[in-house]
Amino acid sequence: MRNIKKLVMLIVACSVLTAPMVTTVQVASADILSERAQKEFDMGNKADTASYKLVGYSDDLDYRMYQGKKVTAKQKRKTDKLMKAYYKIVVKTYPKMNKLGINAYALINDAVSCIQLCKKKCTWSKASKYLKTLKKYQKEINNARKAELSNDSPKVKLFDGLDYQSSLTKHQQKIVEKKNLYLREDDLKKLADFEHIKIPADVKVADIVVYTNVDMMGPNYVELEYRLSNDQIITKDTDGRMEFNRT
Repeated sequence: MRNIKKLVMLIVACSVLTAPMVTTVQVASADILSERAQKEFDMGNKADTASYKLVGYSDDLDYRMYQGKKVTAKQKRKTDKLMKAYYKIVVKTYPKMNKLGINAYALINDAVSCIQLCKKKCTWSKASKYLKTLKKYQKEINNARKAELSNDSPKVKLFDGLDYQSSLTKHQQKIVEKKNLYLREDDLKKLADFEHIKIPADVKVADIVVYTNVDMMGPNYVELEYRLSNDQIITKDTDGRMEFNRT
């Protein structure tokens, strides 16, 4: 979750006129998305805090052992307590998250890395037990992202005058084709079902915003933000991420 804050972006896209009925749906959807985003943010902060406590304490014990001192039974119990508290936050939060979203990806990968690190330092802990579940979640996320590559449902229609060719460079077009970053009808259904919101059946893509980050992500990274005709925004990227912009 620590990496999420670095990825928050503010974009200014074109204004799109919508019918009153669509606007009503969008207001309700925005409330749901915003509420869910806030909950995930709060749970992410709790997970971060628990992670910091666990890593900090395990580092102290590691240094203590390096000095040739023994770890007491009380210290072992405290390590187990901190690890269990962190684990419980993660397993409570993850099932409610979009497996294709960046929050779920960061939460689980951070948890796996943290518990693995503590396992090396605190050999008496129950880390192996917790890792079994966390790695199962990690596999679910990876499989969900791989499945997106084979999604061949119809592409969501674009506004007249908007096309992928003019929005992307030739290199980016090849990446979008290879990684199947086109916005498809099944994508809308998946996200609407998960978020419990409505997306109008006649919705179209009103704008496409392209992000690249060669310095940090390399030349083959592409992130596409699709602004729909009802003002909802969906992000897809080459890492397999797909989610609503919920801020």
